[in-house]
Amino acid sequence: MARAKKEDTPPAGAPAWMTTYGDMMTLLMTFFVLIVSFSTMQEAGFKAAIGSLQGALGILSDTAGEAVIGQIVQPVNVYAFLANRPRQTTGRISKDLNFLADVKGAYIKYDERGMHIVLPAEVLFDSGSAMLSSSANDILRRVGAFLYENNAQFIIEGHTDNRPVNSPFFASNWELSAARATAVMKFFNEKCGLPYDRMSMAGYAEYHPVASNDTAEGRRKNRRVEIVVQGEEIKRKYYDNR
Repeated sequence: MARAKKEDTPPAGAPAWMTTYGDMMTLLMTFFVLIVSFSTMQEAGFKAAIGSLQGALGILSDTAGEAVIGQIVQPVNVYAFLANRPRQTTGRISKDLNFLADVKGAYIKYDERGMHIVLPAEVLFDSGSAMLSSSANDILRRVGAFLYENNAQFIIEGHTDNRPVNSPFFASNWELSAARATAVMKFFNEKCGLPYDRMSMAGYAEYHPVASNDTAEGRRKNRRVEIVVQGEEIKRKYYDNR
């Protein structure tokens, strides 16, 4: 009687295909670790997501995002995601700030000090107040994003007209102009992540007018906040255009 054929005994150890499979899994894991490391969460994206839900769902308070953020990361920049974009040059300035054309009374000018971003006080503050109005938020956030990208030093200057201040909180236009400049500076730091060592502020009251204070239109032009962006490239643009 023929002997039953003996079954083949599998070789010892893992099959050969497991080596290739293991290599592939290791490469995939390395790839996804790199992806995660390049996309670490910034406060900017988180706050933007929280902000988009506010009002739409009606379930989140204005401070909801702050409470969660405080447990995750240190405060950085509401526009921190812009840090991943290439730095802008003076050649892109007008494009980045084109929205100012839709802000009544806002404009840009150049002189030997640098670039002046001029914002009328009426779009930033209520009359006689140094508290930023709701209409100021979007304007200052966009200006703050521009300043963040350009990584330049700048000065925030407050200006008023020559009429005596009519407010129980400020004794004179000096205090009002300085308080307004300070409010803008704090906004840039707290909402746009701009460090204080890149900016300074000054209050000039009515003593640096750009128009006559004898007319209502002139006084309106004099009530303003100027952000003077300094830098050699910006100054060269001024001298090249003279």
